[in-house]
Amino acid sequence: MSNYLNFLLIKAQEEKKNAEETIKAALESVPEKYRGFIRLINKNVKLGQINNDLSPELKQQGIWKTKDGTAYITVQQPYMIVDGRIMWAQDEHREAGKLLHRRTKVFKDEGFVQVEVESEILGSATGTATIGDGETSYVDKTNAIENAETSALGRALGFLGYGILGTGIASADEVVDAQRRLAQLENNKEKDKKTKNTAQKEPADASSAKSSPAPEWVKGKISDVTPGKIKDTLVFGIKLDTGETVIIAEKHPFMKVIDTHKEKSLEFRCIKKRKNNYLLSGFGNVKADGQVVA
Repeated sequence: MSNYLNFLLIKAQEEKKNAEETIKAALESVPEKYRGFIRLINKNVKLGQINNDLSPELKQQGIWKTKDGTAYITVQQPYMIVDGRIMWAQDEHREAGKLLHRRTKVFKDEGFVQVEVESEILGSATGTATIGDGETSYVDKTNAIENAETSALGRALGFLGYGILGTGIASADEVVDAQRRLAQLENNKEKDKKTKNTAQKEPADASSAKSSPAPEWVKGKISDVTPGKIKDTLVFGIKLDTGETVIIAEKHPFMKVIDTHKEKSLEFRCIKKRKNNYLLSGFGNVKADGQVVA
């Protein structure tokens, strides 16, 4: 194994060891009553770049890499959910005979919620959280403000010291929500990329081009008219002396004046359905001797 790969292996081992020590310290620092509120959340730690395939030694340590060759190790980190922070704070103040107040302010136009917590033991702290738009979170579609308030309260209690486990001020709820939002955003980017690539490969009107070919003018004199049906709609097949047949709906304006123009040179602006078979659409698509008649 090269010196560089050996360096990555040692780095991965150190990251795993640090994560285990952080979890152990978190459990020891939290009273047993509240340890059940601790959540272990995966975190991908970047190690470096690997151009070749991963060796068995690296895989055995749990090292993996992305398509661009970036190597990672996945470790777990401890976070406390907001419920645990609230219960811990309330119990401590109740046992001490002290009060714990909170005030919530919603800044809807600015897009965030602010929660201020006042403790007769620890002083005051303020937490804020962004109001979700519902695009990346189902909860935010119905309870965006309440969801933001919970996050802001968790941060405020974290600033007072509740549920700080060596992994930052964020609660477990907030970290999971952030990971889900990031995953959704990445998913949306991938969808947009695929849509963009598809649009670049196909013409702008590709969908309409596939289903409806460009109209074209069919010219000739009427040689025969035959009634028929298309999906229970009465139509007439107008055969021209050139061999083409133009299909016209019974209610098309031209059918009211067809007898007037039977001997004239006609032009029909149609969509070709198959060989020598055309379909006429709305008004303005029939000319007699160069003049629009229907």
